[in-house]
Amino acid sequence: MKKLFILFLVCIVHIKVQAQVPTQEPYPNVVTAATNINSYGFFIDSVSILNEQTLSFAAAGINTTASTFINLNGVSSGVHQLFVKVNTTDGTPSITNIGNFFMEGDNFYPNVPAAAAPIDSYSFFIDSVSTVNEQPLSFVAASTNTTAANAVSLTGVSSGVHQLYAKVTTTGGVPSITNIGTFFMEGDNLYPNAPALATQINRYEFFIDSVTSTNIQALTFTAASQNTSPGTPINLLGVLPGIHNLFARVYDVNNVPSITNIGQFAMDQNFRYADVTAPAPPLQNLEYYIDTDPGFGLATAITVTGTNTNEIFTNLSVSIPNNLSTGEHFFHIRSRQNPWSMDNAIPFQIGAVLPVTWLHVKAQVLNNNSLVQWSTTNELNSKWYEVEWSTDGINFTKIGSLSAAGNTNTNSNYECTHSNPATGLNYYRIKQIDIDGRFTYSVIVKLIYENANAFSKMTIYPNPATNFIIVKIPDNQKLLLQIFDAQGKQVMSQNVSNQATLKIDITSLAKGNYVIRVSDGKNLYSKNFIKL
Repeated sequence: MKKLFILFLVCIVHIKVQAQVPTQEPYPNVVTAATNINSYGFFIDSVSILNEQTLSFAAAGINTTASTFINLNGVSSGVHQLFVKVNTTDGTPSITNIGNFFMEGDNFYPNVPAAAAPIDSYSFFIDSVSTVNEQPLSFVAASTNTTAANAVSLTGVSSGVHQLYAKVTTTGGVPSITNIGTFFMEGDNLYPNAPALATQINRYEFFIDSVTSTNIQALTFTAASQNTSPGTPINLLGVLPGIHNLFARVYDVNNVPSITNIGQFAMDQNFRYADVTAPAPPLQNLEYYIDTDPGFGLATAITVTGTNTNEIFTNLSVSIPNNLSTGEHFFHIRSRQNPWSMDNAIPFQIGAVLPVTWLHVKAQVLNNNSLVQWSTTNELNSKWYEVEWSTDGINFTKIGSLSAAGNTNTNSNYECTHSNPATGLNYYRIKQIDIDGRFTYSVIVKLIYENANAFSKMTIYPNPATNFIIVKIPDNQKLLLQIFDAQGKQVMSQNVSNQATLKIDITSLAKGNYVIRVSDGKNLYSKNFIKL
């Protein structure tokens, strides 16, 4: 766009200047009358006939005001000077410096730009503009202002950062290339826009630890559908104590299998009961031992007369051997009938009166906390109880204390809440302290706690994976990340600090099943994945 400069000249009076001689003479008292102005001339930066711009006006006079547009075509950007030349009717010129002005460096457009041609077509490109990767977009009407939406195909695009370009072509065939921006292509396999409909599920199969024909547990159900949630008992007979993986294989009506990693479970050392047990028979055949277990069926037998389906015997008498040493001992009692169970051991003292008789000690998960409860009877000079907690069953820490009943021959009930149990196994015991400082311990009880904190919502994808896995942990914190193979051997370990998303290279791992585990030093969580 042409920039114009407007100049206003007001009351310009020509003064005739006489030549001076070495000895300056005084001006005459009467100045020669000014002559009329005949023309104006304008100059930029230098006074020359090459860049003179003249101004014509209607009447010539001594005092004349005129305005004009100064042509700035060809003037470079920067600071410039503007000069004006006034000619009188007798031909006498006068040069005046009007002042400075600043010329911006913008390109000048014509006063009336050419009308934009209508848009005829769009094309999209990824990374390079070529006919090989052009993706055209057709639209109904062509116009100078067109907004079009189109799904850009990413088939064959590798993972990483890429550039997206758009080419707009007018009806005159003039193209314009525009760089839309950058985008990130994840390494997951891309699904088609319209995935094929899922086929109906025909049967389920379950596996423990490894997917082999020898440990298949099949489940049949009445109707086949695309979405089926059956419930079934999993047979755990012969499964050893420890951590195990549970897998499920789903077959569709075309007999195509799909492997799904369900997760992990902990198998403790207790014997498993059948899912549906027969009603327990009356307790009639018992046995007990003190301190050392001679083996099932080899302890001292107790015969209970009559029918007794209660869990507590209030009048049970046994003989304590006379050869027991002075100090603490443990009395154990169990049933010889099938199914049999081991009850809580009862501590007692030889040579001293027992300060308290333990009835039971138990722990359970309640509202994401551990609730420890115990009952006593026949308390004698008991002062208080301390609740102790451990994660290995060896080293215990005090987590709470309660005042004892003191002296009573009735039953007393106590409880304590542990608000920070660890993920996995927790061990609890009660320390009873009497008024003279002596103390005894209860039996140790175990509790398995699954933590529901934010970092336990860890996700892994893709699963199964080939070259890498993406691990997302909602909470940014310092964690230890470990990977174990199906035999429990650690194959990878790294410390993670304030990272919510991790990309782990697994190309060096052999094909098979793996467990990835994260820990913050107190809580522990794990998930499974498959390396193809």
